[in-house]
Amino acid sequence: MTEMDDWLKKLGLEEYSSVLAKNDIDFDVLLELGERDLEKLGFSLGHRRKLMRAIEARKLALGPRQTTPSPEAPAGTTAARDAERRQVTVMFCDLVGSTELANAIDPEDMGALIRRYQDVCAGAIARFDGFLAKFMGDGVLAYFGYPLAHEDDAGQSVRAALAIIEGVAHARRPDGQPLEVRAGIATGLVVIGDSTGASKAREPEIVGQTPNLAARLQALAAANSILVSQTTHQLLGRQFEYQDLGKHALKGFAEPTQVWRVLSEAVVESRFAAKQSAGPSPLIGRAEEMGLLRDHWNHARQGAGQAVLLQGEAGMGKSRIVDALSQDIGEEPHFRVLCQCSPYHTNSALYPVIRHLERGAGFALEDSAACKLEKLQALLAGAGTNTAATTSLMADLLSIPTDDRYPSLGLSPAQRKAATVASLVDQMTALAVQKPVLFVLEDAHWIDPTTQELVTRLIDGIAKARVLALITARLEYAPVRTNGGSTTSRVLSRLTKQECIDLVAGTAASRALEPALIDEIVAKADGNPLFVEELTKAVAESESSDRPVVPATLQDSLMARLDRLGPAKEIAQVAAVIGLQFSQPLLEIVAVECATDIASGIARLADAGLVLSQGRATESGYRFSHALMRDIAYENLLRGRRRQIHERIGHALLERFPTVAEAEPEVVAHHFANAGIHDIACTYHERAGDRAAARFAFAEAVAHFRAGHAEAGKAADDAERVRRELALLLKLGPALAIIKGPQSPEVEETYRRAHAAGQKAGDHVGLFKATWGLWFNAIPSRKLEVLRDRAQELIALSGQVADPDLQLEAFHCRWSTALFRGEGPTVLKYTQEGVRQYDPARHAWMGPVFGGHDPGVCAHLCRALALCFSGQTAQARQFADKGILLAETLGHPHNVGFALQNALVLNQTLGDRETVNRMAQRLRDLAEKYNFAPMRAHALMVSGWACTFGTQSDAGLAMMEAEYPRASAIGPLYRYYATILADARERAGRITDALELVQGALATVAEPGVGMFVPEHHRLRGVCLLRLGSEHVDEAMHSLQTALDVAKQQGATLFELRAALSLAKAAAAQGRVAEGQQSLRSVCADLPPEFDAPELEQARRLL
Repeated sequence: MTEMDDWLKKLGLEEYSSVLAKNDIDFDVLLELGERDLEKLGFSLGHRRKLMRAIEARKLALGPRQTTPSPEAPAGTTAARDAERRQVTVMFCDLVGSTELANAIDPEDMGALIRRYQDVCAGAIARFDGFLAKFMGDGVLAYFGYPLAHEDDAGQSVRAALAIIEGVAHARRPDGQPLEVRAGIATGLVVIGDSTGASKAREPEIVGQTPNLAARLQALAAANSILVSQTTHQLLGRQFEYQDLGKHALKGFAEPTQVWRVLSEAVVESRFAAKQSAGPSPLIGRAEEMGLLRDHWNHARQGAGQAVLLQGEAGMGKSRIVDALSQDIGEEPHFRVLCQCSPYHTNSALYPVIRHLERGAGFALEDSAACKLEKLQALLAGAGTNTAATTSLMADLLSIPTDDRYPSLGLSPAQRKAATVASLVDQMTALAVQKPVLFVLEDAHWIDPTTQELVTRLIDGIAKARVLALITARLEYAPVRTNGGSTTSRVLSRLTKQECIDLVAGTAASRALEPALIDEIVAKADGNPLFVEELTKAVAESESSDRPVVPATLQDSLMARLDRLGPAKEIAQVAAVIGLQFSQPLLEIVAVECATDIASGIARLADAGLVLSQGRATESGYRFSHALMRDIAYENLLRGRRRQIHERIGHALLERFPTVAEAEPEVVAHHFANAGIHDIACTYHERAGDRAAARFAFAEAVAHFRAGHAEAGKAADDAERVRRELALLLKLGPALAIIKGPQSPEVEETYRRAHAAGQKAGDHVGLFKATWGLWFNAIPSRKLEVLRDRAQELIALSGQVADPDLQLEAFHCRWSTALFRGEGPTVLKYTQEGVRQYDPARHAWMGPVFGGHDPGVCAHLCRALALCFSGQTAQARQFADKGILLAETLGHPHNVGFALQNALVLNQTLGDRETVNRMAQRLRDLAEKYNFAPMRAHALMVSGWACTFGTQSDAGLAMMEAEYPRASAIGPLYRYYATILADARERAGRITDALELVQGALATVAEPGVGMFVPEHHRLRGVCLLRLGSEHVDEAMHSLQTALDVAKQQGATLFELRAALSLAKAAAAQGRVAEGQQSLRSVCADLPPEFDAPELEQARRLL
């Protein structure tokens, strides 16, 4: 065997030895060949690329030399590449004891040994699709996943290291001992390529901790051992056998590093099995496919052979379905034959069958040829096909010498191939005579021609055999037409949103993920089960709650698809910066540096299945087929390059696509923010927030205003920064209050920051608005004294500004404060002024700015409540109706909700259950539509109260109990909710529970007699105490008297009359009728003529 033959064999390309010899090509000539030369010689595309990498590695090993440059350079070899961010697996390999050896032998002999060692390394690295970066004396640095990524770069790096150890062992030291090597392998994110633009370095520069980690692992490794990092180990799965070496302190690394030693390649049936480090994921959304396979299996068991082709893009769950079927029929008697195709053996005849036979026979690395032959004979005997001819054919297929134990069949190569295929089909049908056979061919898109011929013959020959042939393949696989057999084909569809959510829950089982995080996982996965699983695992295993990024387990496969695009890759990268969706006109404007024609580049992306046409009528619109594909293309760019493209896109939108910029300001903001142009980004985030708020999309408005505030904080000029921050905080506050309630700590923090900014800027109007926000936040805080003080502060500020509109808003705060404090006359005084001053044409702007409700609407509804509490119900209803009509006219949904919310309090107080039910349903629908959580809770509480009077009283009370914690926490009417729930509990006979509730509410009263519904709390307390027994009578009567006194103090005549009625009934029950009637008569005597509450008729009957 010549040196060339030996070198080609190490590369797995020995079949081309005769071709090169026939064309008089030696090593000197080989180093000058280009890819076209190899194509003319008959090399396949994959083998051309593999040989070109090996040639480059050999050139590096030989050092500088004078050569005639090839007119073409294979992509990613000699041509300089711009630096990029990508996941790379780095291997450092070192010759053990080289220094001692160099001191012991002649330098010329040492040089020969080094060259032999380097040849082995170069051959192994090229054979397994690695990139030999450089030789460093007796050290070797190689990259897997650069310049082209592959689906299993981590696995290929380990296979290359194992091949190096095996190959170097054949080289001998002068003392006869084999040479030894050690390797360290690590995987991670790096910046790699020509980062200077000078293109002087022959090998690409690599920056990041990954190469440092690989070097440290190599230094730690023992002779003839391979150490891998934790990330690499996770990517490898069960492809190899390992020894856990624990954590080691490595120089330059702050934390101890987990280290694994690779012992050998594991025996696994399939790629799917090799990747399963834990149990299988839940099988979701594939019931129809499982039913189809089960039906075909049942037919096959009855002797009607079946063939099914499952197709789908990578990650759709083809192998998972095969695994599920295997589990499903596991208890049934059958044979399972699994053949796994390989992307690295598409031209290796019957490779999947060979691997299956080796596993089935139980071959071990240490087995001799004789041992393997015995195991093969046993395997064939089990199938009943152990004839001399069959054994000879199978031994030849497995490269097992028979030492004349079996006579030569005297067949030509073509005849031997045909006989081998026929024998394999016979073996399958022979097995089917004993038991049904499940024949699985995985990843047929990587099938070699001879295996394809075998499958075709098998399908033709199993019509009456107990065989189910199940083939999995990606969409690019085109099965060869059979001569009589039929195949059922099924293309797997993407999972629905709900199926994805279920899969997230099943995968994350041990960790509950936030709904927003689940939504983002589902959005990024685009219905691909593998993407769902890997994203979920990455998030669940992370200690942070950051948004999901492309996990390491998917980086190689996604990057491989991107690398295969060739020059169109740059088009994909620029499109990725534009976003998940992009238009051809915009791409043509911003992709000015791309060498490829844009139209042809997009066509290449579409052909590769990376983008889909959106079919817009006015322009050519496209969308990345997967969000993760867009992410990997985007993340592949250096940050500086991304910023340049983002800036170019932003300016293009403003100058060339003004309609888009106007309709989608958030897109403009996004690009300028990522370009680092903060002032423009801030402006357009604010515009986006304004548009969202105008459409009542308050959650989106909050997000935009927050983003704008973050950009404002990056302004260089201090005064401009404060001005912009104040403006955005004052817009953020109302939107937050609407969706989270005024009591939210986020609302308080927002307005506190705005208050500080207003003081710093000397902006009196801004300071007024910020102070208003702090007043609004204090409403549900139970600190009514703070509410009062803030209202007075607002009146003073409005006087300083001398702005009539702000003075109206100050009055607004004053009457609202008085309502919450239970100051009825003050409410009536200020609301009368508010109704008089309010002009819808002039003041309609104020609602969205101040808490989402209009001062005119509020004046009408607060006046209606004050009139209701004073017993003037007819006027109260009139003002409530006017307030609702005004809210509807203004067209702001939160105004309508506010009006309905207060009208419900009025009608519930008056006991109008029919109106309550109608209004509560309307409010609930509105709250659901616009995500108004406090209003939804209010509607449920009041509608629950109405139900407690009918046949569904238990359900109504249960509804109130369930909603009360939420309603009292997020709504300003916490005392009101305690009142109506205590009333319902008391009527249901739950006296102790009702008493506990009102006493808890009374405990929050900081100022005696101050607070809305406080008289009702005292009255209900007295009623409950009376029902507990005679020993509580005195305390009960005291509570009822207190209720009467507080109501009189507040001017709440309705509550005063209710307290007097309860007091009269209690006194009558104790035989003290005259005493009770005296208080009632006194109250009735002072009632105004306008008092028309229904309680008046009850009083008259008692008197």
